Amino acid sequence: MPQVLDWWRIAQQCFSDDYGSLERGFLTSIFMLICGVERVFHLDEMDDPGFALLTGSAAGSPPTRQTVGAWRKHLPWNEVDRFCHRTSPWELLRGEDSLLSFDEHSIPRSCEEVFDSQRLCHHAQQIHAMREAVLRL
Repeated sequence: MPQVLDWWRIAQQCFSDDYGSLERGFLTSIFMLICGVERVFHLDEMDDPGFALLTGSAAGSPPTRQTVGAWRKHLPWNEVDRFCHRTSPWELLRGEDSLLSFDEHSIPRSCEEVFDSQRLCHHAQQIHAMREAVLRL
């Protein structure tokens, strides 16, 4: 629990909270990992007042996948990057072999219009860039 509180303090410094969803989105994301909730849509099946309290609900209502998913989807990359650099133990990985998993469901898709309404999706490019960044460690 102390690690979560440390991350929460850092998150408050790194992330903007324009819509008042930082606490619920962040704490839900962290406690989903701790409690073994694998996908955000599993929140639809959750009816646990204890989990609701852990994730910032004073009324005991569990978080919804729509609220948490929307919060995650609209996180600016530079804020996420700032948080990762402040909390990740990069020094433990430097010069070591690492087994990595890139769950493409957690990488936001972003597309832009090019060439007369054809869409060029950057999803594969984002995955490639993330892999390259990690492999350079």
